[in-house]
This record gives sequence, C-alpha cells and structure tokens, in this order.
Amino acid sequence: MEAATLAVSICALIVSIAAGTFAYVQAKAARLQAGAALKEADATSKALEIEIKRWRSERKPALEGSIDFVSPTAHLLRLTSLADKDVAVLSVSFVENDGLNLAETGQDSDLPQTIRPGGTVHLWVTVPDRYPASTRLEVTCRGGAPRDRWTLLLPVTVFPELEARRPNIGLSVEHAYPPPHRLAVRLDSHEALRSLALMIPTGSGICFSVGQQGDNPSRLVGRHGALSPGQSISFPVDIAKMHPDSITLSLTCTGFNQEKWYLELPLAIPASVSRADTPKLDIKIERDGPGHRMKVRLVSMWPLASMEGIVAEVEGTRFIGADGRLGYKARCGRLNPGQSAVWRISIQPWVGGLVPFFDINFICSGLNNERWEISRRQPVPGWVM
Repeated sequence: MEAATLAVSICALIVSIAAGTFAYVQAKAARLQAGAALKEADATSKALEIEIKRWRSERKPALEGSIDFVSPTAHLLRLTSLADKDVAVLSVSFVENDGLNLAETGQDSDLPQTIRPGGTVHLWVTVPDRYPASTRLEVTCRGGAPRDRWTLLLPVTVFPELEARRPNIGLSVEHAYPPPHRLAVRLDSHEALRSLALMIPTGSGICFSVGQQGDNPSRLVGRHGALSPGQSISFPVDIAKMHPDSITLSLTCTGFNQEKWYLELPLAIPASVSRADTPKLDIKIERDGPGHRMKVRLVSMWPLASMEGIVAEVEGTRFIGADGRLGYKARCGRLNPGQSAVWRISIQPWVGGLVPFFDINFICSGLNNERWEISRRQPVPGWVM
C-alpha cells in the first residue's frame, strides 16, 4: 500500500515537472515571437516613416523667386510655382541681414495665398539703396494633404532686369600738357543715363583737379549729368609722380526711372602721365621755293628742353644755316607738344636724279635732364625733288 502511494507521488511529481518545463518553453517561445513581432513592427514603422519622408520630399513644391524694380520706392517680390499642384504660401521671411524686408501694405495680411501651377504670388518689399545681387528667402508652404507642409530656403535674385541693362562704361586716362590730365569716361551701352558719379579710392595718387571740383573738399568724387549712348566726357585730374599702375573706381549710374547701378571698374594709369618717355616725332620733307625744308613735329605729350638733328656725312644731305652755310647738324630749343622744328635742308640727288632716303639721328633732352637718341632712315618722296 505504501509502495503504491509512493509510486503515485513520484508520477505526480514527474507530471508537474514536465508541465512546468513545457510551460516555460511555451512562454519563452511566446516571448521570442513577441520580440520578433516588435522588431518587425519597428522596422515596418521606420520603413513607413522613411517612405513618408520620401513621398513628402518628392511632393515638395518647386518655387522660383525674384525681386523686380517697379519704381524708385516700390519693388515687387515674385514667387512663381513650378509644381504641378496647388501650393499655399503661408509665410515668407528674409534670411540674410542685407536690409531687404517685406513692405507694410496697410492690409491685414497678404498671406496665406494659394498658387496654382505656373502661377505667381506678388508681395511688395523694401530694398536698400545698396542692394545685393541675390538674397535668400525662407518660405513656409502647404500642400493639399494635412501633412504636406514644407519650409523652403529659396535663393532670390534682386533686380535681374537691371543686371541685363547694366551700363557698359569705358575708362581711360588721357595725357595732357600742361596738366591736369583728363579722366575720360565713355558710355558704350545703348541706354542713356540720367547722371553719373565717380569715386576715386583714398591714397591712390590721383584726385580731381581743384579748379573743376572746388565745391568738393575731398576731391575724390566727380559728378556729371545726363549721358547719351556713345557720348564721352572727361574730368581733369591731378596724378602724383608715384602712383600705382591701376586703381579701381566706384561708379554710381542713375537711369531716367531712378534705377541705380553700382559698378567697380579698373582704371589703368600709364607711366607716361607722370614721367616722360621716348619722344615721338613726325618728320616731313617739303618743298621750300627752289629748295627743301625738314619739319619735325613733337607728337608725344611731354615737352623737350632741346633737340638736335645730325645727318649722316656719307650722304649728300646737309642742313642750311641762317647764314647760308651747310652743316651736318641743326638745333632747336624748347619744343612743346604739337610744335614743330623747321630746318632748311639741302638734298643732293643720287644717280638717276632721285634721293630715296637719308639717315638722320636726333638727340633729345627732357626738362629733367633726360636724354634720348633716336635714329631714323628718312624717305624722300619723289615729287619733292
């Protein structure tokens, strides 16, 4: 009897152990299955979120912006939709700190506005006198679905039509004797200007002459009124002996509708405006009654203290002095630009009755003790013989 009871107890214990083990295995399997389900759900959620983001990104509207010049005090921001569906513009704000702002129109609100495909939203803006070529705009917009909401960072060009009409200005320095020299300005574009202002940088060694700019103490600003296409104007300028090869001028060009263009243009300053270079001479042989004369004109822009001409001794060409004597040398004193030295000259015909050329050297002296030697082979036209 006791043995039977013990056997039953042992069987009951084995059954309970087996039941506990089975329950544990089932619970563990359930936990693993639940964990796998959670991971799968999480992966699905992330995939769905990525898909939603991709979907929203693909649906992000494309906008194009520009600021147009309308009048001296009114400028228009145009936002054009390049999307294929309606887009509601909720808010607009300028990102850069460059002085551009939305204008106060007196209305409660100009936004939101809905733009149809290819349509445009117009907003009035204020633009500073010195405006940038482009700026950036933060645009918040909404699509048709509740979750379709985007914030766009949009590049915007400022006055693109003015850039297309940008004046083409030519600048040059013209040598003048006596000084002051001339700063020449030429309008090469096809649209007239109402006014023009030039500013020379400080410390450049060049400034406007006092006589012409006496009302401007700085002597660094020159102004002119209306300028027609192709017209050239000039400003008298003083140039120091020690000056750079080039400087950058700041120009303000104003159109007849008060448009403004701000230009930065280079100006080359030739060395010849501050120191003399090799003289340029124009030589002519002319008839002088039964004889001939040589006319030597100073073409370059610096005067000469003196000039001496020496003809080659091997040829039959001689200078005729005031007393009628022949010589190889002729001399003149100071010669200003545009003036000519005129010497009587005897030209002996070669074989055949003509003199095709003769050789002559010039020794030129400058006002600051410069010295130049110039050699020429001077042709003689047949008609003067």
